[in-house]
Order: sequence, then C-alpha cells, then structure tokens
Amino acid sequence: MGLSIFKKNDSFREQLDVSSTYNIWELLRARYASIEATQMLRNFVHDREI
Repeated sequence: MGLSIFKKNDSFREQLDVSSTYNIWELLRARYASIEATQMLRNFVHDREI
C-alpha cells in the first residue's frame, strides 16, 4: 500500500523508515527553496530601474 495524504485508513497504520523520512524531508526542502527563489526572481521582473 503506497503512502497517501488524501485518504485516511484507520485499519492499517503505515510506518516510515528513516531513509524514507529523510527523502521526504529533502524533497520538501528543495521545493520550498525553489518557491523562494521563484518569488525572489519574480520581484525583479517588474523592476524598472534595471
């Protein structure tokens, strides 16, 4: 059974091992870094002084 954040299954609780947890953490960290970089670059698009 794969991980899902959209459905709740009370009959079976999934266990995450350390490597899966680390991989999820790294994916989230990369995503938030990408979002932050995109937001920063978006500020320069409308900058008329450059």
